[in-house]
Amino acid sequence: MSKTQTYSTDSLASASYSKESPLLLMREKIQDFFLQSEDDIRLEEERIVRLEIKIAQYLPLEWLHQQQGFPKVYWQDRDQAFTMAGVGQADLIQAKNRGDHKFFLSPIQAKVAQNHPSLRYYGGFRFSLKSTIDRAWLPFGNGKFFLPRFEIYQEEETKLALNFIYHPKVDKEVLQEKLLEELEELDFNSEKTIEDLPSLEEKKEVPSYEKWEKNLQIALQAFQEKEMDKVVLARQSVSYHHGFLSATNLLKHLQNHAEKAFIFLFQLDSDHAFLGATPERLYSRQGNSIYTEAVAGTRPRGESPEEDHWYEEDLRGSEKDRHEHQLVERSISESLHSLCQHYQGPMSRKILKLRRVQHLYSSFQGELKDDIQSGEILTEMHPTPAVAGYPKENSLKRIAKWENFDRGWYAGPIGWLGQGKEEFAVGIRSALIHKDKISFFAGAGIVPGSSSQSEWQEVSNKINNVKKLFHS
Repeated sequence: MSKTQTYSTDSLASASYSKESPLLLMREKIQDFFLQSEDDIRLEEERIVRLEIKIAQYLPLEWLHQQQGFPKVYWQDRDQAFTMAGVGQADLIQAKNRGDHKFFLSPIQAKVAQNHPSLRYYGGFRFSLKSTIDRAWLPFGNGKFFLPRFEIYQEEETKLALNFIYHPKVDKEVLQEKLLEELEELDFNSEKTIEDLPSLEEKKEVPSYEKWEKNLQIALQAFQEKEMDKVVLARQSVSYHHGFLSATNLLKHLQNHAEKAFIFLFQLDSDHAFLGATPERLYSRQGNSIYTEAVAGTRPRGESPEEDHWYEEDLRGSEKDRHEHQLVERSISESLHSLCQHYQGPMSRKILKLRRVQHLYSSFQGELKDDIQSGEILTEMHPTPAVAGYPKENSLKRIAKWENFDRGWYAGPIGWLGQGKEEFAVGIRSALIHKDKISFFAGAGIVPGSSSQSEWQEVSNKINNVKKLFHS
């Protein structure tokens, strides 16, 4: 079992900071650790060491944009109460087969089980663990979770953290020198500006409109035959980008145009990155308390208050959209009934207004049964009818049959796990960078009464909200 250590840095709170001081303070922290570690020679257990220092306020995404190493990970929660930018890799847990989420997450839970409030593994899973992986998604595998080597994170205070695996029998001088060398590669001095994005050349839409229309008509027939109540059909829009496309630069543009969204980036190397700004929480957990929500139905925001109100009332009054939202609520209720001793919801029914769109929204909260593990929650909660359909298994079979592209991590669970707490969002409003191509993904809920043209347009609007950034 891994252990985790942290060292108090309260004495640094009143330090006078300069741009160089994070490197100097962390260098001292590393040297102090290895001097103290001489007392650990009798210990036999491997453990995770986390060293933290308080630093002056840096903007985590701008800092990450300056760094040269990989992988790069970024996470900002929807309320902007927690932000983390990480570079390098102290540890990696990855899915090597098509097992379930519990199998993948158990090693992480074992590693974070010690009482350490800020240690987190960040990562995600494919939408479907049973589907064949497309070439562009191969580096991401079925799932990966990273413990970054270095982090700047903000949660009330701004801190620089270093994570590494330590064993008393390791050559301490070699390990110390390696960490110091990696530390020196961090850049706290450059002031890189956010550049304009390169131009795009559209390549293809998958599926084509003709295929989309055919799939929708088959879905409507399946509804009449009572095989399912809803299915979410998605599209992949592939473009070439001309010139260098920086994933962190694109994410900054997304962040500037998003509100009430989880901002995320998983960049494996210079050629492969998955990023986005999703409004949709899958669930969050604090101890035995779980929080989740239902989001469904979409209308654009209006150009004026009057037009915006008209769209809101149109959404409220739409029987189709209310039905779609009720299916999401029903599925969440069924999941929480299985996982919880008791739960409340749906509550707080309202219109969730984002910068460019608005949705029907409601919330749930519950108290988990004893000994419920993260993997059990994830397997039960994902995918929701908002990204798959209802009933779950029937809709997943239809998606696998009808969609002639690999969703990969799109619409999959992405997030982090810590000690006694975790948060996962749904990887929508997202894009995949693969060498000189970028793929945009979006979907629409198909229910009785859906029309191919209106649903195609809804998906186009969602995709174009991201594509617009390349022409601003």
